[in-house]
Amino acid sequence: MLSGSSLFLNLFNNLAFFLMIVVLYSYILKKTINQNKYLKQTIMGIVFGILLFGCMHVKIPVAEGVLVDQRNTFAILSGAFGGPLSALITIVIGSIYRIYLGGQGIYGGILGLFLSAVCGSVIFVIRKKDDSVFRNLTYSFISTVLILPGFLPIVSLQHGWNLMKSMAIPYGFAVMTGIFMGMILLSNEERRYITTRELVKSEKRFRKLFESLVDVVFRIDLSGKIVLISPSCKKVFGYNPEEVIGSQITDYYKNPENRNEIMSRIQRDGFVENLEEEMIRKDGSTVIISVNAKFINDINEGFLGTEGIIRDITNLKNAEKENRMLEENLRQSQKMESVGRLAGGIAHDFNNILSAIFAYAEIARDKTGESGPVEEEICGIIASCERAKDLISHILVFSRKSQPKKQIIKIESIIHDALSIVRAFIPSIIEIRYPDLSGSSYIYADPTAIHQIIMNLCTNAYHAMPDGGIIELKLEKKKIADKIQLMKESGNYLILSVKDNGKGIEPEIVERIFDPFFTTKKIGEGTGMGLSVVDGIVRDHNGKITVESIPGRETIFRIFLPEVENKKELNTEEIPSLIKGTERILLVDDEVVVVNVTKQRLEILGYKVNDFISVREALNEFEIDPFKYDLVMTDQAMPEMTGRIFAEKIKKIREDIPVILCTGYNSPSDPGDNSGKYIDELIMKPVSLENLSAAIRKTLDKKSERK
Repeated sequence: MLSGSSLFLNLFNNLAFFLMIVVLYSYILKKTINQNKYLKQTIMGIVFGILLFGCMHVKIPVAEGVLVDQRNTFAILSGAFGGPLSALITIVIGSIYRIYLGGQGIYGGILGLFLSAVCGSVIFVIRKKDDSVFRNLTYSFISTVLILPGFLPIVSLQHGWNLMKSMAIPYGFAVMTGIFMGMILLSNEERRYITTRELVKSEKRFRKLFESLVDVVFRIDLSGKIVLISPSCKKVFGYNPEEVIGSQITDYYKNPENRNEIMSRIQRDGFVENLEEEMIRKDGSTVIISVNAKFINDINEGFLGTEGIIRDITNLKNAEKENRMLEENLRQSQKMESVGRLAGGIAHDFNNILSAIFAYAEIARDKTGESGPVEEEICGIIASCERAKDLISHILVFSRKSQPKKQIIKIESIIHDALSIVRAFIPSIIEIRYPDLSGSSYIYADPTAIHQIIMNLCTNAYHAMPDGGIIELKLEKKKIADKIQLMKESGNYLILSVKDNGKGIEPEIVERIFDPFFTTKKIGEGTGMGLSVVDGIVRDHNGKITVESIPGRETIFRIFLPEVENKKELNTEEIPSLIKGTERILLVDDEVVVVNVTKQRLEILGYKVNDFISVREALNEFEIDPFKYDLVMTDQAMPEMTGRIFAEKIKKIREDIPVILCTGYNSPSDPGDNSGKYIDELIMKPVSLENLSAAIRKTLDKKSERK
């Protein structure tokens, strides 16, 4: 029988197998990281089984037919690090080989392997909670004590007991040492692998995060050279990282001189926050960025410079600019709305005054006769009133108090009228050239809208020539074929050109000039709606607007409008003759002058008139005797109640009474709307005596027809 020291030394002749365990265990961990746990345990069991098979070749005889080695150590380690399945496979391999060897120690050897597998499996479950050196030593000691009974069935029980007592210390110490050393080595390898794996994962996560960044992470040295930049550089600046690394950061500044200021701030304060700067993309466009950076002095890394984050805020800045423009446009719209209401109110009041002048002039003309000494002057007053009426009509359209009315018009006349207004507000340093307007070209359009087109284009041309220049208008005819994708339909078109020799329009701006709210003017100097409105008007007239511009030289706007061929459709109103009557009329208007002159005109026509300046008094009068009157005439804008409300109350008292509404607003969408059931006829102030007589007669005759 071997001495204890000899036995211990011989058992550690298996040291090479322990080193192989470490190497193979590390290899298995790497290769089976993504594999099923049962496959991993199977591979571990086979590998430990092979190593167990190898160590069993180093036989140490301790009694007749009894051989010992470190097989139990490998079985325990197989279970502790591979799991129950790994331990089972290992002891099956070991048991088969032990049976093959034969001898008296078969049963003891197999029992020892079984006990080792159980111990290893238990350690596998509990070691995850605590893998300290002390715990590993404890696991080794307990495992050794538990496997020693494997000596008992080697021969007779008594002989086995004596053998176990004699072998307990040397064999147990050797096995315990082997288990402890194996667990320490394998645990360290396991931890090293897990740490390495986590580092790799962390690096991959960081790399993915780095590559997926929307913002640009950068690092530059003291000379301004780019030494590191994230892949997001491609999205923000259009460059791949390798294209910019090694180049100077100032190469991409829109204003390179700003870098000195930035670097001085970093060196002074150690950092910059939310610093806004403009840089140039690869395609030449400008990108607005926000920079957060700090000074770096990394001794360990040996780097001295600046690193930080660049954020693309171009869209944010554009949105802020657009919001400011929208706010300004809102304020401008509110101002225009106020101006519109003011203009509408003034126009209405002016129409009342004009109505009186117009009516008195007609009365004076009728009293003096056609051969009277002042007949020409009176006719001049009437003609001026007609022109004033047209002017008020234009004002009402601009103030949105009247709806545009399309008709067949002579465009030369519209151009002449518009230019007379343009000439009044454009300074003398601007020369206006226009063609011979003696021709006859006709379009189907709203006259006021065409006025607006000409005035807007001429105003834009004037603003493009602050130091003076020439505005040239030209009118020509052209036949557009189907093949030309300019118009909706082919046919004859009138082309109105407005040309200026001003500063021109940049090519990148030309495509946007018709967009709503787009303007190159400073905030407060323009709304960006002028050309958008013009474009909308032209489209509404089935036309097309184009623009050609040479920066620094000239700009030409061309308006294509369909020409009207059938001149017979031209709206020419016949002046009706006076139509008189004898019916009784209830007249209501809050203007004393208007009431007096209207009463005179109605009495000239033969009607009996009962007039009121108070709408409530008129309503009370009507309630007393509703069938006293054949017709009610009322103004729309009155302080006590509107004419429409008055008409409604009248109709509720007597449904069949006809009502004529007189107003300075001729829009169907106005409160003076004649499309409802309370108003039978609408008269736009001022009105000639002939048209007044026709409207009254038409209304009364309708009533007679209904009866």
